[in-house]
Amino acid sequence: MRVSELSLALAAVAVTHLVFEVALYAALPRQFSVPHLRVYAQGFQTWQPDASFEYWNLPDVVPSFARVDINDDGLRDEAVPKPKPAGERRVIVVGDSNTAAMQLPRSDIFTTRLAELIEARAPFSFGAGSHVRVVNAGVKASGLAEHLLWLRHRGFALEPDLIVVQVAADDPDDDIAHGGFALAGGRLVETPRFARPVWWRAPLLGLRDAVCNRSLVYYRLWSQFRSALTAPARVETDVPWWMHQRSAADTPNSSRSMPSSVLDVPAAPAPAAIAQPDPGVALSAALLTAIIEEAAAHGVVVMVLALPHPLFLDQGHPRLDAVVARGAVAPASVLRVDESLRSANRAGHDPYLAHDGHLNEIGHRLVADALAPAVEAALIARSGSGSVGHAPPSLP
Repeated sequence: MRVSELSLALAAVAVTHLVFEVALYAALPRQFSVPHLRVYAQGFQTWQPDASFEYWNLPDVVPSFARVDINDDGLRDEAVPKPKPAGERRVIVVGDSNTAAMQLPRSDIFTTRLAELIEARAPFSFGAGSHVRVVNAGVKASGLAEHLLWLRHRGFALEPDLIVVQVAADDPDDDIAHGGFALAGGRLVETPRFARPVWWRAPLLGLRDAVCNRSLVYYRLWSQFRSALTAPARVETDVPWWMHQRSAADTPNSSRSMPSSVLDVPAAPAPAAIAQPDPGVALSAALLTAIIEEAAAHGVVVMVLALPHPLFLDQGHPRLDAVVARGAVAPASVLRVDESLRSANRAGHDPYLAHDGHLNEIGHRLVADALAPAVEAALIARSGSGSVGHAPPSLP
């Protein structure tokens, strides 16, 4: 009887799971899917190596879906040869969903266009036989804590000549929720949970990935459980606008842009002043400084790319501005693209995906066009090379 009862109970669980799985896929927008993420005990994540899937956007977002292929390093990019071939200049771009850009085909995202722009000038800028590779290391919902840990454990081993760190307004919240770093007496310290992970953490995360990457039910349950454990305390002025019960007319830029993707929590409305002290800003600034300093120790140049959320394109976001101002120490350079995106919008060319909040192909082209001259100049300065005697073609 016990065996039959156990079998019946297992069958009931399986049927219930199947019903919920089908119901979730039917009820949620096509944009929702299992995450295809691999989580590491050291505190960072990549996309699941060898994953291949299609990403659907919300209704009225163009294109309707994007084919996404992941390489063996868990990055949305072509395979990265190791060791780095002779004559290759390598740029790594770390960032969140704005860099990963799963909503668009790979040909339309700014890392691909950046590589094309600089590669076309490589023989003139770096000499015959030169090649430039731009590696997209963007992962959705990641913050500066994850960028630093990924660079330590994976990124620096790829031998970059330049690292572009894409910073977003929600990085302070992501970095606090991450829990891997803290400030002690103004000094950045790594918490023991990630500095010395227990032996069973890696296999437990492997089991989590094996289940959650294949089941939307378990992924949603895990997400809710993790959010309940790690959700940071938010000050009143940093609550998403829809929780203030305000009308759409009271929302900044509401006539032009909708909130961000349902997969990524939108940035909150810009407060009149940042609440002091702001632990999230302080932590993110320290993490950005650490990235720059550790890169310098590896002989790698860093460039900081600050990407604005569409709700704050016109007025800026104090938290994003504070993180960049306090964290971007010399010799890093900072690139702002706000004015290019504003100009396009005023000309009737919205640089953001409708109802989504991420950049569309216009926005990605503008970012790449702004990055290309700065990245090329940084690579030339690092290598000490210049023109080989012919005028290089102009950047489009």
